[in-house]
Amino acid sequence: MNQITYYIQGLPNSHSAVLRSMVLLTEKSVDCVWQASPEPSADVLFLGEAANTDNLYPRPGQILISI
Repeated sequence: MNQITYYIQGLPNSHSAVLRSMVLLTEKSVDCVWQASPEPSADVLFLGEAANTDNLYPRPGQILISI
């Protein structure tokens, strides 16, 4: 099983908790293990409305999802 790291920024705590639950529920259907990352260098970035993107420099292949 592949591991995919993800990072959440700019969402209220309640919305972050729901998003984390939804992400973890997809593990079996996408055949991967999701691992939360404290760093924005993760494979997938979930960015909420309040995200501070001033110092965010996406790397090639990184997935950005605006929520």
